[in-house]
This record gives sequence, structure tokens and C-alpha cells, in this order.
Amino acid sequence: MSEPKPRRKIFPIVILLVLAAAGFTLWRVIAARNQVPDNVITLSGRIEGDDSAVAPKTAGRIIEIRVREGDRVKAGDDLAVLDDLQIRAR
Repeated sequence: MSEPKPRRKIFPIVILLVLAAAGFTLWRVIAARNQVPDNVITLSGRIEGDDSAVAPKTAGRIIEIRVREGDRVKAGDDLAVLDDLQIRAR
């Protein structure tokens, strides 16, 4: 009997290496596309926030709300505008 030629033994190995290289390249391209921007830190954990009670100095109807839940505010920022018609009438 004749022995199989060396090419027939090497061909499946070459195909396997080419497929492995293609798979690795595809994986790197997809993984690179899903990277987090440099200014974002990815962590796992729990975030707790502080609630603050807000009360106006006078009573009145709210005619405009200037912030939404989750917006950052500083001390002194206007959160809402009250209708001052009743106060001016006094």
C-alpha cells in the first residue's frame, strides 16, 4: 500500500489554522467595537443617593418646572416658578 502524501495530511491543519485566525480576527474587531469610552468607569455595585425636601417660602401654584428627576442642581438654582398673582394682590 502506498502512504498518503504529506499534502493530504497538512491540508486539514492549514484549513484549521486559517479558520482559527479568521475567528480570532473577527472576535477582536467585534470586541474593539464594544469598548467603553475612556471617561467612563465600569464597575459593579450599588449607588445610593440623598433625597432632599424642597419647600417654597410662600404658597402658590406651580406654573413652570425647570428641572427633571435626575438633573444636577446646586444650591440657589430655581427648580420651579410659582404663580405670584395672589401674593401681588395682597
